[in-house]
Amino acid sequence: MSDYLTCSTQAVADLAAILHNIPECAAYADEIAAAACDVRPQDSTRFGLLIAAVGQIETQWGRVRGHAASTGPSIIGDDGHGRGLMQIDDRYHHIDGWDDPATNIAAGARILDAGLSTFAGNLAAGVACYNCGPGNVMHSLSEDPRDPDRFTTGKDYSRRVLSYYSRWLRLVVP
Repeated sequence: MSDYLTCSTQAVADLAAILHNIPECAAYADEIAAAACDVRPQDSTRFGLLIAAVGQIETQWGRVRGHAASTGPSIIGDDGHGRGLMQIDDRYHHIDGWDDPATNIAAGARILDAGLSTFAGNLAAGVACYNCGPGNVMHSLSEDPRDPDRFTTGKDYSRRVLSYYSRWLRLVVP
């Protein structure tokens, strides 16, 4: 028997069904569900909704125009450094196949999980970490313990992500 948790095929399908009912991320519901179940099987529904919210803020799931007028899974942003749907920064993360939605979403889920683990108990800080890295979040929190967003894009990254997350979570957990 394995010493780690995994989601059942049914759990992945159930999460994908939830995500298919959210128009903003429906096109990538299967990939988001698989990544959430792979990275955080013990809390895959909430984590899947959080991945969906990050992707919505990063690229509106490929619907925004990026660097060199790119859109879709191959979108390039952040002055040429943000890669794919989850805008993974190639200066800090090397991802082979970044333009493949499943690969990009899975990598983004691992990066998000690392931030959440670093700032366990502070969801906003974990989300902000996805955008600006742990050092910047720690610096921000040292200046104002209530504001992890001082160095994020727009200085409100976690608030924007968590706004989508909260709205979508109410669809699942009334």
